[in-house]
Amino acid sequence: MNSFIKNIRATVMLAFLLGSLAACDSQGEGDYMSPPERSDNTGEAGSMARFGLSGNQLYVVGNDNLRYFDISDPRKPVFQNTINLPDGVETIFPYGNHLFLGTMNGVIIMNISNPLAPIISSTYSHVTSCDPVVVQNNYAYVTMRNGTACNRGINRLEVLDVGAPWEPSMINSMAMINPHGLGVEGSQLFVCEGASGLKAFDISTPYKPKMVQLLNGFDAFDLIVDNGLLMVIGKTGLMQFQYDTSPQAPNMRLVSRINIGS
Repeated sequence: MNSFIKNIRATVMLAFLLGSLAACDSQGEGDYMSPPERSDNTGEAGSMARFGLSGNQLYVVGNDNLRYFDISDPRKPVFQNTINLPDGVETIFPYGNHLFLGTMNGVIIMNISNPLAPIISSTYSHVTSCDPVVVQNNYAYVTMRNGTACNRGINRLEVLDVGAPWEPSMINSMAMINPHGLGVEGSQLFVCEGASGLKAFDISTPYKPKMVQLLNGFDAFDLIVDNGLLMVIGKTGLMQFQYDTSPQAPNMRLVSRINIGS
């Protein structure tokens, strides 16, 4: 990461969250999932984000397309191509050599082993429902909720096995109140529950999330997990929570708030 990106990292993280708040009320030898190497060229974003960074590429989703840009020089992004997709794309989450696109009807997994030629590996389908997704190792965590644009949806957290990205499968699910954005780090999963606050889950057993803490009394729409710090956006502002790394006792606690109006 050059000094330019280092200096704007916090600003970009906030922009992802604020942008997400405004945005949404082929099988082959190289297609196996593998954990990405952490690098300064990997962007951090909320699960509701409509754009994400991977290496020197910026990927941007529209309702029915994916556009990507070369940002080798971050001051001069260069447009490269547009790929048409099915209608209803809402969110994007880069992980390793894949993009996970949350849609109103499921999750599209795209292989970006060749960053100049993304291809669709598979599509996981479910009932019409707003659908952000995050990924860690061989597991994807997906929230589905009803709402203004998703009136036929259900309120649920699903765990998908994506170890073979061309054949994702649901291996667990649990009822939720009205889940929105989510984030994962290590053995902890955090889920925004809209007007019902923020939940923490122990995922020491990745396919069996166990709720261990609920904070309420505020609205939570999306979040970024960053090494003991949660940046949470809601209807009234940006909140920062610290948490402990014990998955059984995360002890989330509010440390700051920036009000942005109702």
